[in-house]
Amino acid sequence: MVVGTLLITVMPSYEAIGIIAPIGILLARLLPWGFRIPFAIGLLVGPISYYAIRSLDLPASTGFAAALVSGIALLVATPLAGHLSDQFGQIRLMIPAAGLILVLIYPLFALLVAFPGLGVMLGMMPPVWRRATTSGGPSSAGSRR
Repeated sequence: MVVGTLLITVMPSYEAIGIIAPIGILLARLLPWGFRIPFAIGLLVGPISYYAIRSLDLPASTGFAAALVSGIALLVATPLAGHLSDQFGQIRLMIPAAGLILVLIYPLFALLVAFPGLGVMLGMMPPVWRRATTSGGPSSAGSRR
């Protein structure tokens, strides 16, 4: 957290270095992982709902229901992922989660386009939940395994 605060403190202004300044501030804010990254990754639920409503002409209630169920699932899954992270280490959880979302995101969206509906949207959410719950945690919580 100290490094991120230091970077924010010494970051030159937009006038001095241009677009690199706000990007640097954003990266400095994300540097001390803490609770920020899972929420940032959890924002993937929003675009999925938006896509379903705008592109697939699903009712807004479908997007809302999928986001609601996802939020409740994240509420339950995040402490469990934290416990697993304490046992096995962050990297051992993050690498498979990133690979899972990389491999499954295209087929899941193709499935949603082929069969638009709440059931498919809810089926899409577990890989997103897994990525969101295993993407970060306090990096100062002890030794990394």
